[in-house]
Amino acid sequence: MASRLVVRLLWGVAYAALLLFLLFFAFRAWNVLLFPHQVEYGEGPVLDWARQMANGTLPYKPIASFPWNFSVYSPGYMAGAALFLRLLPDAPWFGGRFLSFGSAVALAFLAVAALSTRNEKGGAGVWLAAGLWLASPYVFRWGTFYRPDLLALLWSALGIVLAQRAIAREQAGLVALAALCFVLSFWTKQSFFAAPLAALVYLFIARREWLPRFVLTGGVAGAAIGGLLWAATGGALVDNLIAANANPFSWHALWTLERSFWVTAPVLLVLLVWQVARAPSSLLALCGLLSLLVTVSAGKAGATENYFLEPLWVACVLAGQALGEWSRVDGWRRLAAPALVLLQLTLFVPGFERRTPAAELAWLQELRAENVALHETLESLPPDATVWSEQMGVLAEMGRAVLLHSFVYTQLEREGLWDSAPLVEALESGDAPLLIQRFDAVADPLARDRWSRAMLDASERGYALGERAGRWLHRPPLPFPAAGEVLDFGGGVSLVNWMVVGTTGRIAAPVALRAGEEMEIHLLWRSEARDATPLTASVQLFAPDGTRMAQNDFSLRGGMLGGAWPAGALVRDEHALSLTETLPSGAYTVLVSLYESKTGAPRGSATLSGFKVSPPPPESTLPSQRDLAFGEEETLSLMGLDVLPTEIAAGETLALRAHWRVEKAVPRPLTTFLHLIAPDGTLVAQTDFAPTYPTTLWSAGEVVELSYNLTLPEALPSGSYEVLLGWYDAETLQRLPTQADQSLDGALMLGRVEVR
Repeated sequence: MASRLVVRLLWGVAYAALLLFLLFFAFRAWNVLLFPHQVEYGEGPVLDWARQMANGTLPYKPIASFPWNFSVYSPGYMAGAALFLRLLPDAPWFGGRFLSFGSAVALAFLAVAALSTRNEKGGAGVWLAAGLWLASPYVFRWGTFYRPDLLALLWSALGIVLAQRAIAREQAGLVALAALCFVLSFWTKQSFFAAPLAALVYLFIARREWLPRFVLTGGVAGAAIGGLLWAATGGALVDNLIAANANPFSWHALWTLERSFWVTAPVLLVLLVWQVARAPSSLLALCGLLSLLVTVSAGKAGATENYFLEPLWVACVLAGQALGEWSRVDGWRRLAAPALVLLQLTLFVPGFERRTPAAELAWLQELRAENVALHETLESLPPDATVWSEQMGVLAEMGRAVLLHSFVYTQLEREGLWDSAPLVEALESGDAPLLIQRFDAVADPLARDRWSRAMLDASERGYALGERAGRWLHRPPLPFPAAGEVLDFGGGVSLVNWMVVGTTGRIAAPVALRAGEEMEIHLLWRSEARDATPLTASVQLFAPDGTRMAQNDFSLRGGMLGGAWPAGALVRDEHALSLTETLPSGAYTVLVSLYESKTGAPRGSATLSGFKVSPPPPESTLPSQRDLAFGEEETLSLMGLDVLPTEIAAGETLALRAHWRVEKAVPRPLTTFLHLIAPDGTLVAQTDFAPTYPTTLWSAGEVVELSYNLTLPEALPSGSYEVLLGWYDAETLQRLPTQADQSLDGALMLGRVEVR
């Protein structure tokens, strides 16, 4: 009596817990069905393909041609979703999600039907199979995703039930219907072939004479649909459904997913094995074994938990069968049945990403906020503007073209089936007005493999980090100029490129600093080895006298690396410097250093030159107005200078001011001179100097005043001396020629002075 009371109590607790799980599923389904934005990465492309079908176009095309987007799934689900898009154009996500939700619920009833063919009396096990299916975290998520998996599984499960009933009721016609269901399953998602194979083996064992009907019906129907699609798309159909799904395989990825599945649903899977051992030739046992074998394909790149939905459904059915039988017999199994249900529900809990309704609502609110921000950004662009977006759902729901499925093409490139050079070139040049990318795409901490390394490096070269909204960076185009000298920071880290950005865009060298304004230093780093150490970059601006005028220290990539720095990866870094209201004129430098964030240990530093604050233009003109050019390409022009004195005493200083106008930027350092030449042609006095405001920083159109002070020797003989003014290259000592008539050896003859 006591044991029966314990069993009833356990069943009461088990059913109460199961009810809570089902209510949570219903809560989630209601909110996601009505949610107006993408909730899962893979939904976006499927919506786009369904929208193409709603517009009368099949989403299958040659792989290599632009746009780089095509369907990797067979068309059944998209066709159904397309009908909803025509009926409910203002609710693009509802129809596809409703198909998934309806399929999940229908699969629960098919679990009941699958057991009823063996146990016409029903019982607890029948409804436990349905309840455990809907209570699982896998169905909790995928039951509301805009994805074809559950609809394809629904057709497979219906085929299994029909094949079962064909044998149980001796109705051969149901075998043909089962074959049609398997065809529909395949043309909804081409990876669902475990059930038809199981049915084929089962019929071979149980009713071999029905095999021709089964094979012929399925073959003709499948070939007819395939033929129509081939006629409409040609070889693109095979390339899209087969070649594009041949992703690189990873045993590590397979083990990770398989382990997660067995940890999440161990009771169901153990009961599946129990039932298979009892009746290995039953249709459900064969389907369970084959579907578990098919999960090996989950080891390919990009695979996820949807590959386990089919064995999960079979496991729920067989577990329900076992639990129903155990609940009706005396002994330990009668007590174990409700205990196992409670244990399995408990093990389901860690599989839920969010475990309360409040957490679910908060998650949806975050998604809503980031999607609103995406909409605002996209609405500022022309409707036909090219947008490279990893978040394809926002493009599809807005009716914009999805031009790139980056994950698919990353895999195609790895398999040697696609040349990424055109896209890499487009990304490097920043040819599109917007790139939408996950903030941690460079590090890819969860191994999503949605961008190849070449694509990521190109995006770092071509696009600024932009603004972050939730998980997404809205990256405007801002390509780096052609790379200059690579600066080695040691330890395999190097600064590959850098540039300065102001309010109007990139500032070419020399960079004119403006007091009171803000500028950004954009850095492009590369690490030859994988680096998991958190790093901070420091950017400091120094005045000509060595005074530090501004500084910005921030973690690498603005704190948005999101994981370890992959070996060989480019990382874009941006640092804003706020300039003070007063800046002394002259040449400035920027010190860039890299150090470990936690310890402060230095990793290296380098000095960037080419920054300036121009001296104020001359306030007045000089007495002697000139317009004389210096340099073969008229680099500098002498606009005016002081009038030479008629005479000067030995030992005195000849002071002279000159105004120089820059006609063309000077790429190399120049030295200016003022020489005194004796009557016999001998150089007797000179002043040669590089301006404190270096000529390499002079900009075209700028006017610079220079002061020359030429001190005469004390013992200089009296006489008439020639005064020469000019420039020469500081490295080659070659003079800049002057175009004036009064010139000597490339210098301008200013006139003569009498020395007393």
